[in-house]
Amino acid sequence: PSQTVFVYGMVQEQPTTGVQFTNPDYEILADSARGDENVHSGRIVPVYEQIGTLRRKFRRRLVYGVLKQLLGSVPDDLPMEVRKGYGFPSRMLALRDSHFPPSGTSLALLNGFRTPAQKRLIFEEYFFFQLGLARYRLRSSTSFKSHQIAVDCRVKEAAFSVVPFSLTSAQRIALEQIFDDLQRSSPMNRLLQGEVGSGKTIVALLAAVVVMENGFQVALLSPTEILAEQHYRTASEVLKDSRFEIGLVTGSMNTRIRRETISRLEAGKTQMVIGTHALLGENVKFRHLSMVVIDEQHRFGVQQRLRIRSKGITPDVLVMTATPIPRTLAMTIYGDLDISEIRDLPPGRQKVSTSVISDGRRDEVYARVDKELKNGRQAFVVCPF
Repeated sequence: PSQTVFVYGMVQEQPTTGVQFTNPDYEILADSARGDENVHSGRIVPVYEQIGTLRRKFRRRLVYGVLKQLLGSVPDDLPMEVRKGYGFPSRMLALRDSHFPPSGTSLALLNGFRTPAQKRLIFEEYFFFQLGLARYRLRSSTSFKSHQIAVDCRVKEAAFSVVPFSLTSAQRIALEQIFDDLQRSSPMNRLLQGEVGSGKTIVALLAAVVVMENGFQVALLSPTEILAEQHYRTASEVLKDSRFEIGLVTGSMNTRIRRETISRLEAGKTQMVIGTHALLGENVKFRHLSMVVIDEQHRFGVQQRLRIRSKGITPDVLVMTATPIPRTLAMTIYGDLDISEIRDLPPGRQKVSTSVISDGRRDEVYARVDKELKNGRQAFVVCPF
């Protein structure tokens, strides 16, 4: 009684009960004399994603109350000259105006995340992310490797002798960049980017030969067994006439063979191992791991990448990806890495096409596979498990 209520919802007229609201939102209007404010009505309100059983209305009230309690006590770590340069509001204002914008704020800008408050918070997230990467890069550049890699004429000749074909100019440039990194006193952290079929694996193998010629071990970490086996076959073929032993470690391989491979790896008899997440196990030890190659590195978590690195002492790290990333974006995401790109394909290499087919057209896909098999060609299906 005597309260004013704001009700919002679908209005329907029923023959027996008359006009009614169906499942409305409502808010008892605030007492302006007491300085109360409306949270859900008479203003632009945030629409939050549903979290379990937490109702959006309750979450809105919760955030509103927290922001009122925080008023004036939110630290602002973004440098003043940066804020002034971009015309950003303070962090407190940015938080308040992102959740509960003042009257008159453009809805188009809000829904496009382009208000000054929203831009400030987006900028801040990237700013400190980049700062973290810069600190990590500085720490890496000032740490020293426990080993020394020599890339002299003899070592280069030994590396190039295993390849029965000429490298492309992009492959040669990438390889020279890797060679320069290997000779530095600080560990290599390099991203090798190139399309499927561009020859990243050969570049990584030649770098591995240089490391093994110096008497050290190499590990190649692959996200799936099919890729690990493919890399193992390639490495075994390329290095068949060399003096180096290549091992394979996967989760599904014969237990006795896996134990024997791990034992030879620890003894230093196996110079290069290729494997899946099975390489991350505590039972996998190296005699002197000095280079780690991570294929499709975005498929591994931070802790997994750190675990494989920890099996050596400040090893050189080369990560590879076939995902096409614009250079500016790559520098943003992988700011702790130097970047090498292979933009051209080896001669005679066919272009790889990728198609996305809806599940409803699965029969068409199998019919196409069946046709290819009948024509004497091959096909394979890759599953995550």
